[in-house]
Amino acid sequence: MVQTMLKDPKKASAYMGELAKLPLLQPQQVTDIISALIKAPVAEAAGAVKLLLQTGQVVDVSAGPGAAPKRQQQKEQQQQQRHGQQRQQRQGPAGNAPATARALGQYASQHLPSTFRKVVVTQLSPNFRAATATVEAPMPSPSALPPGHVLVRRLFTGANASDVNFSSGRYHSSVQEARSLLPFDAGFESVGVVVAAASDVTGEQGAGGGPRTLAS
Repeated sequence: MVQTMLKDPKKASAYMGELAKLPLLQPQQVTDIISALIKAPVAEAAGAVKLLLQTGQVVDVSAGPGAAPKRQQQKEQQQQQRHGQQRQQRQGPAGNAPATARALGQYASQHLPSTFRKVVVTQLSPNFRAATATVEAPMPSPSALPPGHVLVRRLFTGANASDVNFSSGRYHSSVQEARSLLPFDAGFESVGVVVAAASDVTGEQGAGGGPRTLAS
C-alpha cells in the first residue's frame, strides 16, 4: 500500500483523507518521546502509553484527563513488580549488576573485524531493494571516535515503512536535497551493545551499555 501511495498521489490522498495535507512525522519526534521515557522515573515511565498524532501532538493515553485512576495505578504497580522480578531473574542478586555490565562490555569488545557491512541508499525509489545496496566500510577505531559518538555492535536491525519513505527521499526537505546526498546510510532501528565511547560520553551510553534500541 505504501508503494502504491508513493506512486499515485491521488490514491494517497484518497487513503489518507485530511491527513494527507499534514507533514510526515519525523523519526526525531519518536526518539524524543522514547528518550524522555528512558530518563523518567520508573514510577512514571512504567506502563506509560504515548500517542504521537499526525499533527505532532503527543497524547499521554495512560494518564487520562487527570490523575491516573486507581485501577490504572494498581496496574502500573503490578507492572513495576513484574519488571523488577524479571530484572532480578536476568541479573541475579543486586550485587551482580556490575558483573553484568562487565560481561556485556567483554562481549561487545570481542575481536572487531577491519570492515563492517552497512546498507546505503544509492538511488531514490519506493522499492527498498532497488534503492539500496550492501557495502563494506572500514571499521571505526574504538580509540579515535569523534566527540559525542559511540561504536555499537549491532545484533538485530529492522526494515519497515519508515525505511521505504527514507529511501524515497520523503524525509528530506526536498527530493533535490535527497539526490544531492546520495549515497547515504539507511536504517533507523537496531538492537546492540556499545563497544566503545568517545571521551565525553559517560553513564549508560559508555562501553558495555545495552542491549538498547538506537536510531541512526
